[in-house]
Amino acid sequence: MTIYLDVIWILNICIDFMIIQMTGHLVKSKTRGWSLIAAALFASLIVFITVYAPGHFILTPLGKLLYSCLILLIAFGFKSITLFIKTFFVFYFVTFAIGGALFGLHYLLQQPYHWSGTAFMTQSTGYGTPISWLFVIIGFPICWFFTRKTMDKQALTNYRSDQTYQTIINLADKTIKVNGYLDSANHLTDPISGDPVVLIDLYAIEQLFEQSTIDALKTLEQTYDLNGVPADISKNIHLIPFRGIDSSPSILVAFRANFISLECNGEVLHFKRILVGLKFSYFTTDQLYHCLLNPELFKKQTFVS
Repeated sequence: MTIYLDVIWILNICIDFMIIQMTGHLVKSKTRGWSLIAAALFASLIVFITVYAPGHFILTPLGKLLYSCLILLIAFGFKSITLFIKTFFVFYFVTFAIGGALFGLHYLLQQPYHWSGTAFMTQSTGYGTPISWLFVIIGFPICWFFTRKTMDKQALTNYRSDQTYQTIINLADKTIKVNGYLDSANHLTDPISGDPVVLIDLYAIEQLFEQSTIDALKTLEQTYDLNGVPADISKNIHLIPFRGIDSSPSILVAFRANFISLECNGEVLHFKRILVGLKFSYFTTDQLYHCLLNPELFKKQTFVS
């Protein structure tokens, strides 16, 4: 059996670099490219140990753990024991996540590659068939890409979940309950009263108003003409000027809520003198929340129950 060690080594340098790079991305560690390259080169040396010294201490479970620590020290240095331990576990999580994804793809396609426990190799001829090498070379980056995207999306979802509150809005003689997201960038206030403005999207709007009223309010947003709006709700309408993302001036249709309540840490916070602005679309495609809360809201807190 012939083993093309140089090809295996180069492949593992690339794989090790991608694993280390993703680890740094997930732990938000600022590193220079040369330190990642140096760590990947050092990590790939285990290929030679696997081939020439299969009984070496480095290949034992304890040896691999110590070797991993050296890899992380080269890549990220040592800032604190807490951060190092976190990085260590993320490093192995990434390794298992990508390795598991590639193993699943291998199981599906039955391609002849092999994970020796320390390095990727291909089977059948010692250096692998062109198809098996193509599988590893293409399959690993694909698994790396989708693993990273999934982790990034989950991190964003977790962040949003930490900032999300069950929100009760009493408006237009109706009470609805939706998820509200505390948006630190939302400091919109009524220029006349100075009251904070929270925003609700189409999901919440459709629970508060009939479709004919929604259509009239959409028209009002464009024409500023109250004639088409039912008289029983027109008296509570506020037109609030603001600038959109493109800095162009716009008018926001808003109503003064009777009250707004938030469920926070097992308590209920109540707020009055709050304006509710209407956005006639959805805030997010996943519809994780339907209300953008204003940090200024907490200055209007009346009581806690």
